[in-house]
Amino acid sequence: MTTQTRIALLGLVLLSPSAASHAQPTTNTAEPTIGVEVEADVVSTYYWRGFDVTDHEPALQPGFTLRHKPSGLWFNVWTSVALNNRQLSREADEIDLTLALDRPLGETATLTLGLVHYRFPRLVPEENSTDELFAGIFFSELPLQPSIFYFHDFGLGDGGYLQVGGVHALGPLTLAADLGFSLAQYTDKKGFSDLVVGASYDISVGGTGYLSPFVKFAVVDDRDRNPDGAEFWFGVSVGWER
Repeated sequence: MTTQTRIALLGLVLLSPSAASHAQPTTNTAEPTIGVEVEADVVSTYYWRGFDVTDHEPALQPGFTLRHKPSGLWFNVWTSVALNNRQLSREADEIDLTLALDRPLGETATLTLGLVHYRFPRLVPEENSTDELFAGIFFSELPLQPSIFYFHDFGLGDGGYLQVGGVHALGPLTLAADLGFSLAQYTDKKGFSDLVVGASYDISVGGTGYLSPFVKFAVVDDRDRNPDGAEFWFGVSVGWER
């Protein structure tokens, strides 16, 4: 799961502690203030903002999130490890640390502000880390649940990336699309970067777990990011949350 997708999905719901029942005060239990989510994806290739990071090699991408529900503050650790041809692909290994805050805007939208620290442990010290600020709004009650996020890298990427997305659920089937615009982030190009469309099928496991196979296709206009101009990949997500 890409950074912007995780950010858009991790911060959508702000849960409040349950109200106390006056009828049975001795049996009330408040909802936990700390939320936990554990996830792991296996993908046929690691695609990120137009780049095929692992060059058509599969990757394992586990992560976990801690959330303070009353404040909307959350912290996520996410990793990507290439599974094949380690002699060459291990340079694509990655660890991301995200700290963010979600705040409701009325009853229909959520504002997210945060910071991502990217670390690439297999690269030389001059190229093994970078930092990115981001801000976005997600409209949960509007048709297609539109979102808009802006990411600005002030390290290796030295530029911005704007993403506009939407999702539509048909029962357990979810259709999604993301349109990306580069502001000279990692390349000199400014303007349309890539369009990603995908579908996933969510299967509930034990009430708090899930299994979600997915497929995605991307058209990439920036050939400095992707010489092929298109990518197709698939995978499966498994997770648990409390």
